[in-house]
Order: sequence, then structure tokens, then C-alpha cells
Amino acid sequence: MKHIIKLFFIFLFITTSLYSSDKITLTKKEKEFIKKHPIIKVGVETNWPPFEFVEEGEYKGLTKGYLDIISQQTGIKFQYIIDDSWSNLLQKTQAKKIDLLPILTKTTQTEKSLLFTDKYISIREYLFSKEIQYNNLDDLKNKTIAIPKDYAYETYIKERYPNITVLSVNNMLEAIDAVVTSKAEALIANPAIISYLTKKHNITDILANFPLKYNKNEMFMATRNDFGTLVDILNKVLNNISVEDKQKLHHKWVFSNKTPSNSNIIFTEEEKEFLEKMK
Repeated sequence: MKHIIKLFFIFLFITTSLYSSDKITLTKKEKEFIKKHPIIKVGVETNWPPFEFVEEGEYKGLTKGYLDIISQQTGIKFQYIIDDSWSNLLQKTQAKKIDLLPILTKTTQTEKSLLFTDKYISIREYLFSKEIQYNNLDDLKNKTIAIPKDYAYETYIKERYPNITVLSVNNMLEAIDAVVTSKAEALIANPAIISYLTKKHNITDILANFPLKYNKNEMFMATRNDFGTLVDILNKVLNNISVEDKQKLHHKWVFSNKTPSNSNIIFTEEEKEFLEKMK
């Protein structure tokens, strides 16, 4: 498990740090948009660490760090709308009650109702269960997978594996609870989220079985479908964040010992040398 998490963090760091550091220049149209919309409502989940989560009422995580940089470079202020249910956040954005979702994958359905930025983070998803007993999704025939409602891989499983039952839950913590209480045999998540939540709630019997091999690991920001100018602004910042600022973000939320999700990870000397070269 620790080895999987460690590889995940190195993969995440590499795939999100190759950007230029040129200062952005806003067009007249973009400046007018910010003047008209100085406060952007952002929908955030409570249990998706280390990307986004809420502790003691405060929104935290890697994605929050990106939003802070966007705010600093553009003057946009963000108002955070917190909800335990991803489905609720998605529906509110589609109804234009929320302006921005800061981290999600694309699906056929969401591409019809939202506008997406360029990819800015890549992650890797695994199937987790109480025991390491599955080698691929075909082994889950006539079994149940707990998936938060409206997550990208919900549709993927239903369309390609009709013999697998999908148990819809509100969030990732509820998916873990479903596996622990045997309401489902498995769940799909990335190791960082499982590590953080199982440590926080003293859960010990959730194990990674195998990585998922489908193209739902690219993460984007997305806006309501009438905020195309906001997408242009976000892309300018995301594609121009300096390597140094990205390193600071990832050291804080991915590599720092202060982060619960990876506090027990031990790097080899080779990995330490690699990280030093990336500074």
C-alpha cells in the first residue's frame, strides 16, 4: 500500500509541474468579466484529500492552493460552497447556482453542460476491497462496487460491466463505509484519498487490488456553460504557474509530513535525489 501511494505521489508531481512562468496578460474582455463577476462561487467536496477537503470548517488541499494562485494573479475572489455530496455540487453548477468546480474529470454528460479548462492534474485510480482478491473488473461479476453518485466511473462501470452492481453513495467516506460493512465488495479511488480517510477514521481493512485502466484520470476545472471567459482566464493562470510555485504546493500537500495522507511514506535515496533535482 505504501509503495503504491509513494508511486502515486511521484507520478502526480511529475505530471503537474511542467509549466512556464510567464506573467499572464488579461484581455479587455477578461478584465471586464472580472469586474462584472468579482466573486466566483466554487463548489467543493469535504472528503477528497489531499486535493480538496474540509477540516474544522476550513477548505484545504492542493486544489485550494491552485485557486489561491489564481486569485493572486487575477484579483478574482472565491466564495466556497461546501457540500458532502458531489452530485449536489454538480447539479448546482449545471443550474448556474455555482460558478466553478475546481477538480473533476470529463464525461459525455458533463461536457454537454459544463465548460472545461485544460488538464492540470493527473491521478491514478485503484480498486479497493477488504482483501486483495480481485485481478480485474471481470472478477467483480455479480458483485457490488460503491461509487459516489455522478462520479465519472459510475457511468463507465454501468455501461461496460452490466453484471456489476453499482451502489450509489454521497461521497468517498460513505463508499468506504459500504465496503467495511459489507454492503459492497469494493470501491474505486486513488491511494491518497483512501490513505487519508482510513487514517483519520481509524479504518484498517481496506486494501488496493489493481489499478484501473481507463481514461478518467485527467483532472480539470469546470465552469457553468455561460462562463467561457472565465475558462480562458483560468487556463492562462494554470498554464503559466511557475515550477517553483507548483513545487511549493506539492511539497505542502503531497510531500509534507504535516499532511495526514502521506505522513508514513518513506522515500528511498534514489527517490530523494529525484525530488532534489526537481527543486
